[in-house]
Amino acid sequence: QAVVLTANGTRAFSAGADLKEFGDAPAGTGTVERRTLLVRTLLAVLDFPKPLLCAVQARALGAGWMLALAADEAIASESAAFGMPEIRIGSATSIGAVLLAARSNPGVARRLVQTGEPIDAAEAFRRGLVDAAVPAARLRASAIERALVLGAYTPSAYAGNKRWLNRAIRAELMAAAD
Repeated sequence: QAVVLTANGTRAFSAGADLKEFGDAPAGTGTVERRTLLVRTLLAVLDFPKPLLCAVQARALGAGWMLALAADEAIASESAAFGMPEIRIGSATSIGAVLLAARSNPGVARRLVQTGEPIDAAEAFRRGLVDAAVPAARLRASAIERALVLGAYTPSAYAGNKRWLNRAIRAELMAAAD
């Protein structure tokens, strides 16, 4: 058994939070609650005992990309794009930095977080930030094929490995949330 998260439409997998809303809000208004909810969601993905995959068909920005980074595997359509645009409105993304560094390396994480520049699916695959980049017509089938492979493993072994592999990411997320 496994879970595949996906979205409908061609505009976005998830555009994350409305960053313009943050720019107009007084300092601290709602940000603690939003950060708490985001961290709780990401920890639920990391702690989910079964394989959890994301099938990303379009843009995945900010918290939307964080969701895909926290998944066990992310399969992207070749037309997908990824980015952490928070810096462009004057907001830090320590949580995004943690997840990017965990999936790739600190240099790649630094460039993406400090510039807010988007990357396409091919570049994300080259950098280890997604597990596959496939034609849009094959996205659903590819994600289901991987889910069937991962879901066939002994559940307790998969869950145990996942807990162990995610322990450092959990600790870093908690530190970043503070």
